[in-house]
Amino acid sequence: MLNSKDHPKDKYKKVFLVGAYAPVSSAPDGERELFLRNLQAAVESAERDALLVVGGDFNAQLGVRQPDSLVGVRDTVRGPFGIPHVNRAGEALLDVLVSCDLRAVLSYFEKRTRKDFFAGNFAAAYGTWLHPRTRKPYMLDHWFTRQA
Repeated sequence: MLNSKDHPKDKYKKVFLVGAYAPVSSAPDGERELFLRNLQAAVESAERDALLVVGGDFNAQLGVRQPDSLVGVRDTVRGPFGIPHVNRAGEALLDVLVSCDLRAVLSYFEKRTRKDFFAGNFAAAYGTWLHPRTRKPYMLDHWFTRQA
């Protein structure tokens, strides 16, 4: 990416990395709210001329961009690829991503899958965690960057 014509290698002199591990869904709401405030503070502390990369286990399902979304501003955060489900933690995280002008990078790239391995379940290619009983995939781990 840094060597492409859109992002010359001299554009970024600094890299700012943020690693995160969010509370699980059964944690008290106050714990998740504190996590999101700390995440937002960390992102906002990055200098604007730095390449910002945020990655972690967010325990949040963000879903994918919907063409008929009622909240158009979120369409710039999520791409068209991934698992379409959004949970409550995902909604709260989306609010932070919108306010920090971040993009969910993995949702902008279609993954190539081996149909025989995933038995036709292409959502499984995007799953970062499988439910131990149902084997249903969930995308709970994410990478974010600032929007160009």
